Amino acid sequence: MPRAIPMKHARTLSEFHYTSIFIDATALTSEARLHAELSFKLGLPSDYRGDWGTLIDYLSSIGNPRAHLCGHWDHTPYKRLVLSIRGFSAPDINPTLLISLTAAVASANDRLRNHRAANRVWIEFTADPID
Repeated sequence: MPRAIPMKHARTLSEFHYTSIFIDATALTSEARLHAELSFKLGLPSDYRGDWGTLIDYLSSIGNPRAHLCGHWDHTPYKRLVLSIRGFSAPDINPTLLISLTAAVASANDRLRNHRAANRVWIEFTADPID
């Protein structure tokens, strides 16, 4: 039988514990379009080159309160950055881009963990389109 978690150790996730960035699934049709969408939605610096290595650098910067590489990120320990992919049932999604994006998020989370940062990046998929 699972052990009960004492209330002083229990955590809940509220809107104060995450920031959702809504990504239109149609951005997953071309690499250029996906990087442009991520750059705009994350508030990346104008010199963002639109490549996976640089994206990993920026995503893993959310664990450093002095980095300010994601312009729309307000650093709070344990806060999650949620990339919410809307309209995921779109037929034109490029599966290779989806795999590359998930690998970039996994690499960013590995770096955050290695630097002992409590922040993480999540990906959420919904069939609901952006209104």
